[in-house]
Amino acid sequence: FEQEELLQKNVIDVTPPQDYNLVSCQLQRLFNGETDAFEIEKRCYKKGGGIMWGRLSVSVYQDEKDRHLIIQLQDITERKLQEEELLEREREYRKLVEDAPDAMVIHDAEKFLFINQAGAEALQSSPQELVGQPLTKIIRQEEWPGFHERVAEALEIGRAEGVVELTVVLPDGKLMDILST
Repeated sequence: FEQEELLQKNVIDVTPPQDYNLVSCQLQRLFNGETDAFEIEKRCYKKGGGIMWGRLSVSVYQDEKDRHLIIQLQDITERKLQEEELLEREREYRKLVEDAPDAMVIHDAEKFLFINQAGAEALQSSPQELVGQPLTKIIRQEEWPGFHERVAEALEIGRAEGVVELTVVLPDGKLMDILST
């Protein structure tokens, strides 16, 4: 919009309905004196049609007589599009990993962060039973120090090397030999 065109508009004119309530609630908090400023991310209509994403910053300035709003809108459309693309790739990757026929586990040096269905089934458990649990729940006690050391080293250098042979203990007490990369 040209400056003169924009001065003739109000917030509702340039805000899609799904974002207007968010803006309205924040403005109400400002007018009620609950806050002196706010910042939100919202969509805005563009003059020729279409939508842009903006970071809206609003604050109150009080001079000797009146209160004034200071409003800044920064175009963050490119960043939001990149975030959306990244989220889509993450969803695709997650689906690929979750549906993989091979056991896939994500863990830190101490506990399970993720396990797909194939991995949980191999360990005779469910993902919900394992995520958040210590790795020592399944790794044989005598193998834990060596495994823990390898994992800590891999996390420190940022990559894992080679294949690890382990024996895990299943819920029924049986042992299962595995190879892990």
